[in-house]
Amino acid sequence: MSLKPRWAALAAVLVSAATPAQEHRAPAETDATLAPFAWMDGRWRGEATVLTRDGPTTLVQTERSGEMLGGKIRIIEGKGYDVDGAVAFNAFAVIAARPGGGYEMRSWTLDQAGSFEIVPDGEGFAWSIPAGPATIRYEARLEDGKWVEVGRRLVEGQPPMEIFRMELTRVDDGTGWPADGALGPR
Repeated sequence: MSLKPRWAALAAVLVSAATPAQEHRAPAETDATLAPFAWMDGRWRGEATVLTRDGPTTLVQTERSGEMLGGKIRIIEGKGYDVDGAVAFNAFAVIAARPGGGYEMRSWTLDQAGSFEIVPDGEGFAWSIPAGPATIRYEARLEDGKWVEVGRRLVEGQPPMEIFRMELTRVDDGTGWPADGALGPR
């Protein structure tokens, strides 16, 4: 064995020895911190309407949500398909509790990313994106078994303008996602 791989192995041992021990929990244990978002778990499909410069566009919208790290984070992937079945929108988000209280959502879309406060209210949640002189506020609820989410453009002195609406029906509970498909040790 050459010196380079030996040094790399030694460095790996030293780094792991210097890293503080992390809490290890049995896989069956879950953290209740993100319980306000548990209603989203599963796979969903329905219709989304987005207001663009050219007018409203309708997509087949899918969402899937599940927990990871023993319930310490919740991940969500959303995809919108156009009439030809091509992906017209794709987003990924991670929700986690903030150390000082409250929740944060880190999200990525096809061309944007950001961290936003996300606030559960017992029936759903809300989050906002600053957009110049406007704020885009999204509110999501579970209504009659449907995931209903509405986005509104808010500008001081103007009435709210609905720019996004989706109504999704749960396809299945998504049991196992995102852990399904993960590689094990053998």
